[in-house]
Amino acid sequence: MKVHERDFLKGMAAGRLLCLAASFAVLSTSAVAADIYWIGGTGSQSWNTAANWDLERVPTWGDTVYITNAVSLSLTSIAADSIRVSGGNVSIATGSARYSPASAISSTVEIWVDSGRTLTWSGTYLIYGSTSKTFVKSGGGTLTISVGIGNKDNKFKVVEVRDGVLNHTTQYQPMITSSAVLKIGATGTYKINHSSTQTVTSDMVVDIAEGGVLDLCSNGNARTLRGLTGGGKVINNKSGLTLRGEGAAAKSDGTFSGTFSGAGTVTVAPQNGNALIVGAADTLSNCTLNVTWPASGKTPLKFAAGIGSFFVKAIPDIDVWVDVDGQPIDFVLPGSGRNWYVDPSREASGDGTSLATAFKAFTNAFDVAVSGDTVWAAPGIYNTETATNGKYRVDIPAGVKVRAIGSAADTIIDGGGIVRCVCMRADSHLAGFTVQNGFAGNGGSGGGIYATDGTAAYIVDCVIKNNKADYRSDEVSGSGLVFYRCKFLGNSQDTPGQGTEKLGSMWSCYVNNYTKSAFWYGSAAGYFRNCTFGENHHSSQGGFRTNYGAAYIYNGIYLLTSTLGTATQNGNKVNYYNSLLSASSSKTNSIVNCDAACKFSVSKASILDSSYKPIATGVAVDMGTNSYYSLPAVLSKTYGDTDLAGAPRRMNGAIDIGAYEYDWRPVFGNALAKGLVIDDMTSGVTTNETGLSMSTNDRIVLRLGRDRDEVGTYSFSASVDGGSLHVYDGGTNLIYEIDSAAATDTYTVETDKALSLTFVFRGVGTASLSNFKKPEQGLMFIFR
Repeated sequence: MKVHERDFLKGMAAGRLLCLAASFAVLSTSAVAADIYWIGGTGSQSWNTAANWDLERVPTWGDTVYITNAVSLSLTSIAADSIRVSGGNVSIATGSARYSPASAISSTVEIWVDSGRTLTWSGTYLIYGSTSKTFVKSGGGTLTISVGIGNKDNKFKVVEVRDGVLNHTTQYQPMITSSAVLKIGATGTYKINHSSTQTVTSDMVVDIAEGGVLDLCSNGNARTLRGLTGGGKVINNKSGLTLRGEGAAAKSDGTFSGTFSGAGTVTVAPQNGNALIVGAADTLSNCTLNVTWPASGKTPLKFAAGIGSFFVKAIPDIDVWVDVDGQPIDFVLPGSGRNWYVDPSREASGDGTSLATAFKAFTNAFDVAVSGDTVWAAPGIYNTETATNGKYRVDIPAGVKVRAIGSAADTIIDGGGIVRCVCMRADSHLAGFTVQNGFAGNGGSGGGIYATDGTAAYIVDCVIKNNKADYRSDEVSGSGLVFYRCKFLGNSQDTPGQGTEKLGSMWSCYVNNYTKSAFWYGSAAGYFRNCTFGENHHSSQGGFRTNYGAAYIYNGIYLLTSTLGTATQNGNKVNYYNSLLSASSSKTNSIVNCDAACKFSVSKASILDSSYKPIATGVAVDMGTNSYYSLPAVLSKTYGDTDLAGAPRRMNGAIDIGAYEYDWRPVFGNALAKGLVIDDMTSGVTTNETGLSMSTNDRIVLRLGRDRDEVGTYSFSASVDGGSLHVYDGGTNLIYEIDSAAATDTYTVETDKALSLTFVFRGVGTASLSNFKKPEQGLMFIFR
């Protein structure tokens, strides 16, 4: 009988094999690579006993080992190109021996564990590697290992978890090392399940195929990976993960389109100039993102072309706001982030997943929308819906954003004089609507917008007018409501005519035309920051009436000439800080406080134009106190930090008084000699005699619009005093790092497409920009 006929033996009992053993003794001492089967039975056994193997020899390099029953194996040396476990759970204890597959005949060294089975591998020393070999875990079962795979001096070329689970429970030197990549296949899971913080070697990238899983096991230890690519999942990120992108194998940017889960942070801090490219909108939606900018200034984080939206728990402090093709990114805060669509003009309701297949009514959308979703409303009049037992026209679920696609003028929620217009739930948003003709009967309040006291909800870019209620508050009611860039245009119905009760806070709002008090406080304080109050209110009651609550007005313009506050109980007052008041100081009384920065008897014509916007020579310009402004991050990061007209707040570093900022953009344009308009900039950017000045962490984005097919050269001049000026093409591609330049130094950008230039100043010092030119045509900038 020949060795190659061994398959005949596979089904034979162990006793029959022992009877034949003597006949094969000579063959076994000179065997070639073969399939070799364990026949040594169960319990505690020795790998290195020849009689325990069907070929009457111990496995050697080139062999494929089959273990088909449960057994605990100890050994003094081990060799095999492939180990395959089926039919039982197996443990292998290597002791001080090293399993060193560098001597393997095959280029791929494999441990295969059948589904439902486990192989537990323990020992003192490493499974050694070889830079010419690939180590593969395959099969649907679990390989649990408490020694390293490769080490810093003896690495595998590739380590691959093709199928099943590789569960790493003990750290030894670098836990798993490869000179190229750790691959996790579409049906594979790699678990970092030990207490050490050390993870992988410094020159290895982790690639997770779609369907594959990297499990960080939530075991209280932060982890570090050198690079990350693929489309699988990183789960149980409790204590944080750092992506460094360093090392010989991380020679280019890596795109990861998978997802993270767990409450931990993801810190992107490459050390070799490479970037993590976020490949999908929801990649980091369940994590807090930190970005550490390297000293080189090279972009550590990029976004894949066409990504559109990017979902994240908090907007990161980054200088990248466009994808790799230069298209804008819409950062979206937590939640599932799905988009739904509503259009009242549809004859029949669709599935709501696009404008073309929109729902007909909000109620349909709210049946499927969950916290974090956005419901987009097509232009039209929403006046037929009733929800919550007929009490509200639109009843927004907790955490859902409702946003108009068009303008507030053509997107209207109308109560018809019979129901409240809107009910707000916790963390819900309403943006871009006219809210009108609402009614709260049966002693109710808040005919326009209503929320239970203390409910934090956000109303943005809305016009609120002509609403009525049986009780004091016609327009809105709720101590947690927050209004941003809204217009309150009064109530044409004179009974009782007061605007709000228990209002939370307002930023950059305009209030006018109330037949009685605009704001009445029953039991909670109201805060008004950078708001303008028109001159048309009730002549005796004024704009503020307090009862059990107090009012606080910061950076306000108050054009009423009547008494500055009326009625009080329990010592509550109307408080004005750094505000401009058309009323004289004699209009104060025992319930009104005005700080020393307030100015009285200010005429409208001396500070505002006919549209209530500041004039350049008026005291409303640059006279606001920035510390009084403090716009909540949920508003600035979701809707931008602008005034009521959409001009950036703190355009030249200082806040203005009132709802509108003076628009300095033409001044900036003239300073750069081309009448340009600026795409985006931070508050610290200011004009100087020749151009613009920047200091630490300032950013300005200039969008260059021209014929896409024409090659041209743009130029600009820069000077730097300390720190460094980083110039990006499209927001991501660093083209200049300027740390020493006189005002006359000129820099050029040759391009064959429309682009934008992003200037970021880092470090301590200042930089100046001037003389933007395109010699062929002149320069054009577009403000979005």
